[in-house]
Amino acid sequence: MLEEAGLLELERLLDPAAPERCPGVRVLGYGEVSAVLGWEALPGRVLKRMSGFRSRREVEDYAAVVERYIGLLVELGVAVVPTEIALVAPAPNRHVAYLLQPQLDSARLGNSLLRARPMAELRPLLERVLETVRHVLEANRARRDGREVAIDAQLSNWFWQGGDSTPVLIDVGTPFLRLHGALETGTELFLRAYPAPVRWWMRRDRSVEKYIADYFRFDRTVLDLLGNLLKEGAGDKLPAAVALVRDWLARQPDGDALGGIDEERARAYYARDAAALEVSLRARRAARFVRTALLRQRYDFVLPGRIAR
Repeated sequence: MLEEAGLLELERLLDPAAPERCPGVRVLGYGEVSAVLGWEALPGRVLKRMSGFRSRREVEDYAAVVERYIGLLVELGVAVVPTEIALVAPAPNRHVAYLLQPQLDSARLGNSLLRARPMAELRPLLERVLETVRHVLEANRARRDGREVAIDAQLSNWFWQGGDSTPVLIDVGTPFLRLHGALETGTELFLRAYPAPVRWWMRRDRSVEKYIADYFRFDRTVLDLLGNLLKEGAGDKLPAAVALVRDWLARQPDGDALGGIDEERARAYYARDAAALEVSLRARRAARFVRTALLRQRYDFVLPGRIAR
């Protein structure tokens, strides 16, 4: 793990409610639970900020899970972007993890390629991603340590130089790693961004566990990948992408067992997922309003603005 003294200064200056107001900081993107930042003090790198940790032990455990996740993916032959982890503690009960990665050509990120290139050119990328996800999930059957590994296959999570090059996974901040059926990071880190009543309900409903469980099923991972074309503004390419996936499945000896994939299911899956994520985001915004506007306290999570879903 890498300790970055400068990141402590960044964290002291950063207002999670308006990160772009911090001098030298650019918001490069948002995940559902993290923000991707550029900082002039660390040129050539991107910073993925994970917050909500209440102790040094918690943030160290999270970092250990991320490192274990990357190690297992690499063992399985998955190309992963070089990732360093820096831990900072701006206050006694506030700990933050930064994942530092090289800044890659944004035009070669999967979501950019998806919008700019015809599906025929993206066939090698999509097929390699399908092969990678299948290989990772199938390897779980042979494991004897109770561990399961999965990947978020959405094309926005991959960097690809094109041609026969290997796609590189860039999103490892949410480790899809379970031990004896339980998420190794635990669920509290995901819940702390929500208002207390919502946290109670999500624990009772096991909402986080149910959401993550889809990534350990090949068919639902592929439906999520396909449905994400709609979010990325490439809905016109969905029929071609579905046809490509179905053609790939037809060439697999166990294609029928991998799950039925069609456009209707992909659209329905995306509609359900988008609705759930929008409710989730609104609940977190409500928590931020209560914390910052009413209680005059710090809300330590960076939330995106309006998202076209």
